[in-house]
Amino acid sequence: MTPITGTSRTIAAGQQGRCAGRAAVRRRCIRPRYGVTALEFLLAISITALIALATGSLLLAVAQSSDYDRYMREFVVRSQALSVRLSSYILPSLCILETGASTMVLWLDDSTASETVHVSELRWVDHDPVSKTVRLYYISFPDTWSEAERSLYDIELPAASDWWAVLDSYKTLGYIESTRLSDAVTSFTIERSVGTERDKRIATFVVQFDAKTNNQTAVFESSVREYKEPIS
Repeated sequence: MTPITGTSRTIAAGQQGRCAGRAAVRRRCIRPRYGVTALEFLLAISITALIALATGSLLLAVAQSSDYDRYMREFVVRSQALSVRLSSYILPSLCILETGASTMVLWLDDSTASETVHVSELRWVDHDPVSKTVRLYYISFPDTWSEAERSLYDIELPAASDWWAVLDSYKTLGYIESTRLSDAVTSFTIERSVGTERDKRIATFVVQFDAKTNNQTAVFESSVREYKEPIS
């Protein structure tokens, strides 16, 4: 065995010192990390905010689309229903006797074959802005009346009659009934030209509905199929 000399001890001690120094450096460099940096924190907040914004925008778009679809469905149903109901009276009528800004009087048929207007042959269309309804009015005599009694009250009217005064008179007597053509109508306008026979038979309706349809406006026409005016 070779004896350990002083020089060997010195070298061994130096090597041990260098190894201990390197180990200490490694221990200082490899420190555990706790938490996140300020930059990482801000980045995480920004990403979260962007995701929340995108999600909110998507939900808002879906909600708005759903509301729009609901409004349009309500609008289409109401406008089509009113158009069909008006046409069911206008199309078979003999003529449109009178139109106002939001009113119309129809001569529905000549049941007496007299070529003149009798009160039971009239139909009145009117818009009530308070109740937001469009109604059609007609004569309704008591079911218990005889034919003679009906004939007595079913008077013949001149072509130049005040049709609305006639309606009021029969309302007072209690012989008027009505049917609702539409509700939720905020504006009801009738446009009609009387230049030619073709113009006389056509009526244009401009109808605005309330918030149930997002205040949508419908425009449609209805026409008398076979036009015939009373002779007097």
